[in-house]
Amino acid sequence: MAALEQAIADGDAEAAKENFHAAMMIFKEISGKEWQDRPSNVGNDGSDGLSGLLARMQAYADNLELVAKKNSVTVDFAGLDRLFARASQQVADGQSDAALKTIHEAKETIKMINKEIRGEVSEHGSKRSLAYAAKYIERLDGMIEESKERGAADQTVAQLRADLDTARETLEMIKQHVKDGKPHDAGELLRDLAKQLRSIKAALGS
Repeated sequence: MAALEQAIADGDAEAAKENFHAAMMIFKEISGKEWQDRPSNVGNDGSDGLSGLLARMQAYADNLELVAKKNSVTVDFAGLDRLFARASQQVADGQSDAALKTIHEAKETIKMINKEIRGEVSEHGSKRSLAYAAKYIERLDGMIEESKERGAADQTVAQLRADLDTARETLEMIKQHVKDGKPHDAGELLRDLAKQLRSIKAALGS
């Protein structure tokens, strides 16, 4: 989020938008490549197709674990590892029906882990970026007050405060879009917010 924070502080609208999208679209890393629900090229005992299906699921789970570690999300993969080990043994023993049942259980576990990681990444990433934006707005509020104390015209101070109120409203709209799972709309508004903050900062410096 450092790049996003710097972009907002510098009033760089395009960079802020791009970095916001980068933060929100991390979900794509989690999605990765889906495995096929049903095995293909199944032999007489089903072992060949089940082995391939199991391998794809394990690769997908490995990707989830990497994403979790990259984003400091604590997730327990031990149960899933046990399911993979059991399914592998069942496939090796030619127990196709039992293996399919275990694989289905592993699939449901992966879905739950996927959902958990998405939720954690979204919550931590959006909270940090939006909290910084709110902090920067309050910083500008303090600068407006200092400007008033230095003798700035009442009309100028009133306009700056009105502009800052608009920025606060924009921030609240961004929060709502994030909550509603609309990163594109949030990114568009973040560009507007960066422009608003840049304008206020420029007016304070004049």
